[in-house]
Amino acid sequence: MTRGPRPLLGSFLQFLWPLPGALTGAAVAFHLYFPQPGLNTDTAAPLFFAGVWALGGMLAGALCSSMVGWLIDRGLRRWSPAGPSITSGLALVCVTGLCFALYAPLEARVPALLWPPHEETTSRIVSPPESSPCAQTPPTDPRALRAWELECR
Repeated sequence: MTRGPRPLLGSFLQFLWPLPGALTGAAVAFHLYFPQPGLNTDTAAPLFFAGVWALGGMLAGALCSSMVGWLIDRGLRRWSPAGPSITSGLALVCVTGLCFALYAPLEARVPALLWPPHEETTSRIVSPPESSPCAQTPPTDPRALRAWELECR
């Protein structure tokens, strides 16, 4: 069964499929850049690189949400007798809900995949001095006794 040309509303809704994924991908990538270890925040360079990360996340999110929207639209068109505008709108609603639901888990779990967490450095154990010269008995030599008194009293 062939269907007629897609109405203008259906095409516009298909055009919007990448939008939720692009926004989610850009937000996740922008927020993932800053907690990385060893980041130099003394200059404006991290903002530039975070923008590059956001652009990469935006492209990846747009691609993924477009593919998911297309798959949902195809499935709905085969499963239901609804028109193309309705299936495109439902696909957009599903993609938006999916991106909204995946934002928090992505932001929580992806940093562990990109870089290892900070490991606590163990400090060297410093042994206490053998004994303090002041804890010993004062020397009997007058010169040593004066030096001992200057240091310990």
